[in-house]
Amino acid sequence: MKPLLPAVLIVFSLFAVLTTTSACNKAPADSTAQTSKPPEPIVVTSTPAVRPEGDRKLILAAAEQFENLTEAAFNGAQATAAALALAHRESKIAKSVLDPNEAATLNEKLAKLDAAAKSGMAADTALASIEAYRTMITASNGEGHIPMQVGMLDYAGFRYWANAKATPPRWDEMAAARFFTEGQFALISPRIHDAEMIKKFNAALDAMDKAIIAKDSKAAVIAATTEMDLVDELEKVFA
Repeated sequence: MKPLLPAVLIVFSLFAVLTTTSACNKAPADSTAQTSKPPEPIVVTSTPAVRPEGDRKLILAAAEQFENLTEAAFNGAQATAAALALAHRESKIAKSVLDPNEAATLNEKLAKLDAAAKSGMAADTALASIEAYRTMITASNGEGHIPMQVGMLDYAGFRYWANAKATPPRWDEMAAARFFTEGQFALISPRIHDAEMIKKFNAALDAMDKAIIAKDSKAAVIAATTEMDLVDELEKVFA
């Protein structure tokens, strides 16, 4: 499927994410405004060796809490604090089975997450949380039989979603997340023997494109939610 976004927009979107500044930074600050430093670029770290199932479960338990926190970040300070506490609790347990480099990376992500949560900026808290989620999904080597790309599709969908809910929406970061989503789906689509599923996912990608082109944040949130619902279905496909 050819994306609806013009090639020049895709190139510019990737450039905007990978540089240290963005036009979105000029927007006035509020409870979900972008800080002086843009969210981290979308980069997939290397896949570790397959872990024992018990270790993987501990890591995925922490990943789930970061996913929950990403959503809770937009539900107020109390919900954020409660979800953050659970994420810290599960992360402390997960660290017992991480190697030193992974634990150091997680500590770095947690420090950024705590700083974002302290600032009260919902979008930045959500984005910092989903970066920690990515760290744990990568460390867990996915869910064994479920391809790593499925977890990365969830990660990218949340990045698009959180940037769409920011004030103002961060269109460049959303375009990069959408581009990344298509690339991850292309890696696993040959393994999906359900033509209807492929059709639905491509339609979700198109909807993400159209929302960016129209600068329609409500449509973008709906498109991202649809994409993440489809990721849940993909998990069942590979289960």
